[in-house]
Amino acid sequence: ELSHQNMYNDIVNLDSSSQTQNKIISSTKRSATDQLQSFSEQKQTNKMPAFILCQEMIDALPIHSFQKTTDGVWRERLVDVAMKEEDEILQQEESKHNPHGHVIGHRKGYTNVDDLPQSSSSSLSDKKEKKQRFRFVLPPDTTPALRTLLHVDEKTGKTHSSITYLDDAAPGDIIEVNPDGMMLVQDMAAFIEDNGGGAALIIDYGEEGSGGDTLRGFKKHKQVHPLSLPGWVDVTADVDFGALKMAVNSRKQQRTSSTSSSQTPDDTTNTSKEDTIVAFGPISHCHFLASMGAPDRVVRLIEQDDTTDEQAQELFDALERLMHPDQMGERYKVLAIGRKKDGIFHPPGF
Repeated sequence: ELSHQNMYNDIVNLDSSSQTQNKIISSTKRSATDQLQSFSEQKQTNKMPAFILCQEMIDALPIHSFQKTTDGVWRERLVDVAMKEEDEILQQEESKHNPHGHVIGHRKGYTNVDDLPQSSSSSLSDKKEKKQRFRFVLPPDTTPALRTLLHVDEKTGKTHSSITYLDDAAPGDIIEVNPDGMMLVQDMAAFIEDNGGGAALIIDYGEEGSGGDTLRGFKKHKQVHPLSLPGWVDVTADVDFGALKMAVNSRKQQRTSSTSSSQTPDDTTNTSKEDTIVAFGPISHCHFLASMGAPDRVVRLIEQDDTTDEQAQELFDALERLMHPDQMGERYKVLAIGRKKDGIFHPPGF
């Protein structure tokens, strides 16, 4: 397993000195704003506490997917159009003139992901019912997102930051990064802070860390290839709750650093006691519901005189689905964003 704590700090503290990086960040920011009406840009005439609930929303935001190649370098996974006729011709030429397999389809230098070693965490089925019109490919060089999010050197394709475990990853390993999600939770924290308090609760499926290749598609309750039938398939990826938490808590570090640099020595005492907006958790769905009294609530409902045997069974089945470790109990995680102050307890359930 790969630990991503160092990468989180690098991602949420992106170097703003590069014009290219600034364009990427602002472009991503606009994308999240257009879809979700960024909390930080909403104007409230009468400020009051804000309470935000996100149920399976972060998983729908776009991700960047990066894969390590057999050459030991990182590349961003891109989407290409598969030209079957040209594939057959060029692959014949490829076997004669390019033993390394870097000419795939009609784009020179692009590598077909299906021809590479696959990560053990790959979520796609080995069964291929039909050749997809679209496919994942790896470009021959680095992309702006790869250089910005993983700090990969443009010439060598290797990382040049403190993220040493990226170099230890095996060929085929995949890392997914969701910058829109991290920016969104930062916007939530800022919105809560600027509007008199409140809290946010984020419930989604995922782990505290990148789960590898989790991008997948669903249609009619069945898993399908994420590139099949564009517009008709629900495309999703697991949420990296560790990245979300680091994104929120990095605001505290940046805010403390900024405040400290502008304070006089007499003001330092007030800063240490100042309350801040931080992330709590993540905790499992099962732990959260149990802490909030869900089992007791179900027992009381079942014991009511007017509850039928059929209704009692439905209540029990629903609770089991929500809390059983093999169902939603461990698969789903819960993260809270709220105010932390000395002497004040954590949010309920945490």
